[in-house]
Amino acid sequence: MNFQSIHLKLFNLLVRAFGWMSLFCGTGFLFWAYTYYHHPEKTVNVATVSGYAWVDAIGVAGFCFVIGPLVLMVKPFKPESVIQNREPSYEEISKTMQSTIKFVLKTLFILCSIIAVLYFALDRFISK
Repeated sequence: MNFQSIHLKLFNLLVRAFGWMSLFCGTGFLFWAYTYYHHPEKTVNVATVSGYAWVDAIGVAGFCFVIGPLVLMVKPFKPESVIQNREPSYEEISKTMQSTIKFVLKTLFILCSIIAVLYFALDRFISK
């Protein structure tokens, strides 16, 4: 087992841990939102963006619930060159970079769309 394969196993493990941690934090923020909604007297000294602490907590929880599954759905990073203990070819590097860039752009587009929809929905809900 070479250094690169150990590094990749550790990287994949930390990516999975980040995804599960994001889901765990989203659950925590959801419980905080529930608490703030039912006990507004606890939010007197809380700085908020929207004016309501429970709305901010739901926004953070939603963000965590989007990021967590997206990170967990990504396949483990295992380039063939590292497994076979050889230098990667230009085509392999190019293919990996293209798929990574496409994935990042799709994820950013989905996140921006979700954030825009949540923003307009919450803005409409709060302004009533």
